[in-house]
Amino acid sequence: VVILLLVIFRMVFLWIFIAISPVAYVTNIIDSTQKYAQKWWNMYIKLVLFGPMLAFFFVVRSDVYVRRLRRLAGRRS
Repeated sequence: VVILLLVIFRMVFLWIFIAISPVAYVTNIIDSTQKYAQKWWNMYIKLVLFGPMLAFFFVVRSDVYVRRLRRLAGRRS
C-alpha cells in the first residue's frame, strides 16, 4: 500500500513539475532566484529516478524469490 501511494505521489508531482517547468527555466536565468531553480531540479531528478530504481529492486526481489521457490521445489521432488 505504501509503495502504491509513493508511486501515485510521484506521478502527480511529476505532472505538476512538468507543467511548471518553464518557470524553472526562467528562475535559472535570474540570479536572485537560481537557488529555487536548483531546488526544483534536485527534486525533479529525484522523482524521475525513483521509478526506475523501484522497478529495479522489484525485479531483483522477485528474481531472488523465484530462485528460492525453485530450489525448494527441487528438494521436495
